[in-house]
Amino acid sequence: MAHDVFISYSSDDKAVADALCARLEARGIRCWIAPRDVVPGIQYAESISNALQQTRFLVLVFSSHTNRSNHVPREVEKAASFGKTIIPFRIEDVAPSTTLGYFITSIHWLDALSPPLARHIDTLADTIERYLPAAGTEQRSKASPPLLTAIPECQENVATRQRWVPLAAGLVLVIGVAIAIARWPRPSGPPVSTHKKAVAAAGSVDAETTATSSATAEKENASPPPVRGGNAPRAVWEAAERAAPGVELTLRERTVEPGGVYYVLSGRTADGKQIDVQSNASATSTIVMVDSSKAELTPVVREVLDNALRDLQITRIRTGGLRMGQVTVYRIEGTRSDGSHLDMYIDPFGKATVGGKPFYPYSIPLESVPPNVLEAMNAAQPNASWQRAELKPEGEKKVFHLHGVDTSGRNVHVLYFEGQAYFYCEISAAEVPPAVRAAVKEFYPGFRASAFEAHGAATPEIAYYRLPGRIGDESIVSLVRPDGTKITTE
Repeated sequence: MAHDVFISYSSDDKAVADALCARLEARGIRCWIAPRDVVPGIQYAESISNALQQTRFLVLVFSSHTNRSNHVPREVEKAASFGKTIIPFRIEDVAPSTTLGYFITSIHWLDALSPPLARHIDTLADTIERYLPAAGTEQRSKASPPLLTAIPECQENVATRQRWVPLAAGLVLVIGVAIAIARWPRPSGPPVSTHKKAVAAAGSVDAETTATSSATAEKENASPPPVRGGNAPRAVWEAAERAAPGVELTLRERTVEPGGVYYVLSGRTADGKQIDVQSNASATSTIVMVDSSKAELTPVVREVLDNALRDLQITRIRTGGLRMGQVTVYRIEGTRSDGSHLDMYIDPFGKATVGGKPFYPYSIPLESVPPNVLEAMNAAQPNASWQRAELKPEGEKKVFHLHGVDTSGRNVHVLYFEGQAYFYCEISAAEVPPAVRAAVKEFYPGFRASAFEAHGAATPEIAYYRLPGRIGDESIVSLVRPDGTKITTE
């Protein structure tokens, strides 16, 4: 039987996951949860994969335990590869690990930080039910909206995401908040202290329903009045002050969108830069944008601008994050040589989106890869089906990079430079040789791997294994040969 929701959680959060499952199912939302729904006689990994293929949503119970889990990141990554909608349900105020952050930071989260938990689960159920047909099981399985565009709060085309190039050694992507920021209204005109009229799309039931529920949240929050002026809920002001401490903020915009009611509070930093703090009515999603300059970008982002986008005439650069001083994404606007306008969100490690979709500045058509290069790359991964190609300058060299999947569905990559092709692919923990596991345990006591990769010059010959992970709060990438010899760390 197909399910509506796959619940992904760390075993340390089982009590919360069980409560979430029970309450969702009481609302008629069918859930798949391990170990309850693991089919006897089928390997655990196969059962998980089958369940993810047949479900519509993955609800991630997120906490500090999730960051330390080995299986949760694999479930999230698999859900992304299947094109499922991922809904992070945060029960602890912690940031995601870099591995998990790659998939979830740019998605609108549902916070469940304050009691009672049941109220937050009901909010989650309301969100899911909006995109499930109200009738019986047969109709639910035929729900029409495309999953990755159906939920405004969770809109993110994660199905097309690929792993970042290993040439930037050790740089596991820290995901921005581009999708949430992209929905911001653009501030215009002088600051206002009264609500603007919200104009919902004519005949849009979802917009009217959202506006009504958001108005209720405002009413509950609005008394007593906020310390600073303006008709915004108290919670919005308090969240904005925590996100931008010491900044005099003025309510600038209030808009109603299909995803809810949003407020923009604006001000100036101590050094005179414009700062905008955006929040929804319940203050569960707050984002800070600050004017910036090219000199403040990371070297990786500057390299993208100076090479792949050297024709871009930049008109504005802004940093974005959950609080002032934190940078998880840059917003870069400008005009290209063909006269087109570019509005790009790019994280500090070069992962970019335009219009809410992945943007690859170095992309080239597959057919433009020289035949001799393609032949060498195909020899390195003969069973791969290629999805896209990149050509990236590395100093004086030009590096071709093919992204694809093999016959088992896992991501594979081949790089070609200086006449030689090299591959790397994602593997499971079970595929890591015992000698490598023993070496990592010996070299790095307390190390917890977050991913596993095999690297080499040609399949099936493995030159070394790459295991990114952590020892406590320190990020480490270990490189170990098949015989257990340590190469280096990144």
